[in-house]
Amino acid sequence: MNTLQCKACEAQLDDTAAYCHECGQKVKCDSCAATLPKNAKFCAQCGASTAKSELGAQSLNTVTFRKTKDETYCAVALTDEVGKIGISGIIDNLTGNRGVSGTMLPAGTIDISSTEDLENLLADKVGERQMADDPVVSVSQNSVIPDLPHIHDVERNVHCSEPEWIAIYAFYASNHGKDTFTKSEVQQIYLSKRSTQPRKKKFHDNWNSLFKHYFSTVKEGTFRLKSTKLPYLIDLISGKEKGSAKPTGRKKTTVKKAVVEPDTSEITPGSGGKTGKKKKSGGLPSVVADLNLYPKGEQSLNDFYGSFSPKSNFDKNLIFVYYLTQKLKLTPIGVDHIFTCYRQIGVALPSSIAQSIIDTSFHKSWVSSADLANIQLTTSGLNYLEQSMAKKDKA
Repeated sequence: MNTLQCKACEAQLDDTAAYCHECGQKVKCDSCAATLPKNAKFCAQCGASTAKSELGAQSLNTVTFRKTKDETYCAVALTDEVGKIGISGIIDNLTGNRGVSGTMLPAGTIDISSTEDLENLLADKVGERQMADDPVVSVSQNSVIPDLPHIHDVERNVHCSEPEWIAIYAFYASNHGKDTFTKSEVQQIYLSKRSTQPRKKKFHDNWNSLFKHYFSTVKEGTFRLKSTKLPYLIDLISGKEKGSAKPTGRKKTTVKKAVVEPDTSEITPGSGGKTGKKKKSGGLPSVVADLNLYPKGEQSLNDFYGSFSPKSNFDKNLIFVYYLTQKLKLTPIGVDHIFTCYRQIGVALPSSIAQSIIDTSFHKSWVSSADLANIQLTTSGLNYLEQSMAKKDKA
């Protein structure tokens, strides 16, 4: 029996087939039955248009999924309207988002295997919301996005960094992430709302720092928000996530629970304003003297840290925040607590722990740094550490 290969998904077909049984792609001309090359608009034999059959194929929203011991495979065919947002949500729901990668194919199809990591699609997706009460970006004929506040209300109520503000304006300029946008469009909206001389000067730097994590290029000069970042932006706009705004330096924040170093009169963050010498600004944070990192009946920080293979300060910060909030059930925690963890483990300190926490919040969304005296673990951080962070091989 003679066979032919589908040019879209490479499935092997009987040579009498007119359509691919895997993806629905038209493989032969309606008029003369000649085999059609990939993305053909007209038949090379008789000149007949393939537009009608292409439209028919694209009008269907189909999902093909199979899972074996060695492979996870998913083919998703969507119309442009449905495929604009939430494709990665379909992937996660079907595959559990573990070791899955994808490659964009013609006619809105995604071909997924379990062998490699496709960074642009899934690297930032490791913390996708898995709790029932989290907002979900769903994919259907009518994509569902939670009711969001007007941009004027967002400007009054949300506190975040300038790069995050650029992302928020891009979100609204693109119809909640459904459409594309240009840099000039976002710049015009951003500066019309938040125009100061320093912000004008830093716009291009902030745009560049934001680009890798939040934007993808559709064509030269035209961009789209990454679907992996839409859940975080929706939570930020809705007030479920706190932005990574840097402290202004004018307002002092204190932790409610007092932690005072023994035999000193210095005030540590959270000392409740007790009298004594003030800490010199710009110096090292202080060790939290009564922070017990060898708790009875619980894994020690050293053992917990030793079970992972952290590759960056982002990873280390996440391990420390997770241990303090989830293992020790300690709240609130500040920069001094993170400093104490670094000293306990004996690894090199970041040049600025406060800035390192802020960077972890902005680049990874694993922690919330809106209040450095009350650093919090996010759902993204919890999911990443428990499911995806590299663990040390047991001897």
